[in-house]
Amino acid sequence: MTTQDYGLARRMWHQLEPVHAVFWYAPQVFAEAASLGYEVQTRWPSYFAWRLAPLGAVGPRLAASACYSFSPGMVAAYVPAAWAVAAPPQILAARERAVDRMYRALLGDLIDSPGLAEAAELAREAALAAGTAGRPLAAANADLPWPGEPHLAIFGRGLVDVCVKFSGGAGQAGTVGVVVDVAGDGR
Repeated sequence: MTTQDYGLARRMWHQLEPVHAVFWYAPQVFAEAASLGYEVQTRWPSYFAWRLAPLGAVGPRLAASACYSFSPGMVAAYVPAAWAVAAPPQILAARERAVDRMYRALLGDLIDSPGLAEAAELAREAALAAGTAGRPLAAANADLPWPGEPHLAIFGRGLVDVCVKFSGGAGQAGTVGVVVDVAGDGR
């Protein structure tokens, strides 16, 4: 990658990360975590479950490898305990419910907008174009079924797939970009 590519990757991360990051703090996500049986005083008991569920009930070493920006000791404190609370398929279903509720609350009437549908399609194209080599978590997410509703596709497989790939570092991200005017008002 060139220096220019690194700058583009970083700019894209700044644009896409908020679409993804809201998940980790949304009350709808904490409510779904609690319904599964996770402690919700902090996000950590469910964090690794949400993130790693596409990989299946992995052990702490694979989990730490996939979440390499975290201390292996921190990952081991929550994995495999996360799988004793809920199995990965339950977690994935709860994740989709949480995303549905979260984006409906955030987007309101825009949930059915043509702009959001366009964003979902562009996100799909971007996600399919981005490689997964050396990124097991991105590959596991890529193997999940593509959600039918645009707001679920954007989180579940679209922009988040790209964000997962960006989180591996700008050098691993590629130069995939999506900019869509969801509201149709030029913003």
